[in-house]
Amino acid sequence: MNAPTTTNPQLDPVSRTLGDVRAVADGLLRPAVDQSELETVDAVLQAVRTWGSRELDSAKTDAEAKIPKALYEQAAELGLFGLTIPQEYGGAGLSILAAGRITEEMALYDRSVATAIGLHNGLGLRGLIRFGSPQLKERYLPDLATGKRIAAFCATEPNAGSHIAGVKTVGAWDGGQRLTVNGEKIAVTNGGVAAVYTLLASTPGLGGARKGFSLLLVDRGLPGVAVGREEHKLGMKGSSTTSLTFDNVAMGVEQVIGEGGKGLDHIAEVLAWGRTLMSAGCVGTAREAWRRTAEYVQTRHQFGKPIGAFDQVREKIAQMRARLYAAECLVRLTTLLPTHHGSDIIWESSIAKVFCSEMVFSVTDDAIQLHGGSGYIEETGICRLARDCRVTRIFEGANELLRFHISAQGLGYHATLAQAPALAGQIDAALAEPARRFDELRARLAEALATIRKRWGLRTAEHQLALARAADAAIAVFTTLAVLLRTDGELRVAGAGEAEKAHLLRLSRYACQMLERSAEEALAAAGREADEELVRGLSEYEYARTGPTA
Repeated sequence: MNAPTTTNPQLDPVSRTLGDVRAVADGLLRPAVDQSELETVDAVLQAVRTWGSRELDSAKTDAEAKIPKALYEQAAELGLFGLTIPQEYGGAGLSILAAGRITEEMALYDRSVATAIGLHNGLGLRGLIRFGSPQLKERYLPDLATGKRIAAFCATEPNAGSHIAGVKTVGAWDGGQRLTVNGEKIAVTNGGVAAVYTLLASTPGLGGARKGFSLLLVDRGLPGVAVGREEHKLGMKGSSTTSLTFDNVAMGVEQVIGEGGKGLDHIAEVLAWGRTLMSAGCVGTAREAWRRTAEYVQTRHQFGKPIGAFDQVREKIAQMRARLYAAECLVRLTTLLPTHHGSDIIWESSIAKVFCSEMVFSVTDDAIQLHGGSGYIEETGICRLARDCRVTRIFEGANELLRFHISAQGLGYHATLAQAPALAGQIDAALAEPARRFDELRARLAEALATIRKRWGLRTAEHQLALARAADAAIAVFTTLAVLLRTDGELRVAGAGEAEKAHLLRLSRYACQMLERSAEEALAAAGREADEELVRGLSEYEYARTGPTA
C-alpha cells in the first residue's frame, strides 16, 4: 500500500487536511488506498451484493431475532471475517477505508449481519491486530480470518458504560505469569457467538501501573467464563447481545494485548476503528432508507399527482439526500486519513460517529413520515430501518459523552485552527463561495474554543452545554470540509457531464448550507451562560418534585 503522506503531527486534523487539499480530494474518490486493494474491494462488493440480494432477509432475521448459522458460514466463505486481518495470517489485510465501504454495503441488506461482521473486524480485532504480540497473532488470527472463530469486545459494565475508566472487572496479577479475572460485562455484541473476547479490565500493578487497565484476550472455553441469555432489543435483533461473567478465570500474562497497564491508551484506537466502521454502517442504512423513499414518493398519488411533486415532500427528499451525502463524505475522509496522514483518527472518528448516527435516525424518521401510514407498518420494513439504527447513538460511546471529548480535544486545537491555510483558492472555482464561508466558520470555531478555554480555565469541564455546542460547531465545520473536498475531486473527474456536475454542485451547496446553519446556531449558543442557568433551574425543580436521585 502507499506510504502515508508526511504531515505535522502537532497540527489539528483540519489544518493537516487543509495543507494537503489536492491529494486528499483525489483520495476521496476511491474506496481503497491503491489499485491492488481497489480490485479486491470491487470483487468483495460484488460478492456482497449477490449474497445480500439472494440470501439476506432482514425481516426474517428481525422476526426470529437470530442470524442463522448458515449465514455466518456463507460470510466466512466470502472472506468477510478476514477483511482487516493481515494477509500473512490469512486475511485480506484491507485498510479501514476499504473495510468501511464493504460494511456500508452490507448494511443495505441486513443491519444485524453488518453489525456482527463489522464489530468482529473493528472492535473485536483491532486491539489484537494493532497491539498483539506475534505469538497471540499467530495463535488466534488464522482462525479469526476464516470465521472458525468470531471476535467480540467487552467494556461496558452495569455501572460503567461510556465511562471506560469506571470499569470494575479486575485481572488480578500474581506478580509472575498469571492473571485471575473476576467481573461482569453487559451488552456484549457477538457475545453469544464469539469464541474470543477482547476484555478491558483493571490490572493493578501490571506493567508498573498501580491503578492501570489492560486489554486481555480471553478464550470463551476457559473455566469460569459464562455467557448470559440473549437480550431482547428494540432493533438489530439478529445480532447476538449478551452479558458475560468471569468467575476466577485463570490465564497467563501472555494473553495481555499490548503493554500491561496501557489499556486505556490502546482502547482509544480500538474504539476509533469501531466507531468508524459503525458510521459506515449508518451510511448504508441511510442509503437504503433514502432510495426506498425516493422511489415511493414518485408512485404514491394524492390529490391527483405523485406526492413527490409537492414542495414539502421535495424539501424532505433534498434534506435526506444532502445529509446522506455529507455523511458519505465524512466517512470517506475519516477512513482515508489514517493511511494518508499516518495519524490516529480518535477525534475524527468521534465526529463521524456522532454525525452519522444522528443523520441516519433523521433520514429513517423522514422515510417513515413520507411513507405515511405504511411506513409505520412492520411489513413494509421502513420502521425496521429506524429501529435498527437507533442504538448507534448509544453504541461505542454515547453521543453526549463524545461531544464532551470532541470539544475537550478541540480546546487544544484553537491556535492551529486559527492559523490554518485557507480552503478558498485551493479548490474548484465553482465552490469558491461555500469555501469562503467554511474559512470564516473555521476561524470562528477557533475563536470560540479559545474563548471557552480562557473564560473558564480549569473549570471548563463544568460547562458541558458550552462544550456540547462547541462540539456541534466542530462537527459541522469538519463535515463541511469533507463535503467540499470530495465535491472538488468529483468535479475534476474526466468524463463527468455538465448535468452531472450541476447536480453535484446543487447537492454540495445544499449540504454546506445545512451544515453552516448548524454551525452558526451552535457557535451562537456556545457563549450563552443564561442557557445553562435555565436548564439547571428547570431540571433541579423537576428532580425535586419527582423524587430523590441516586
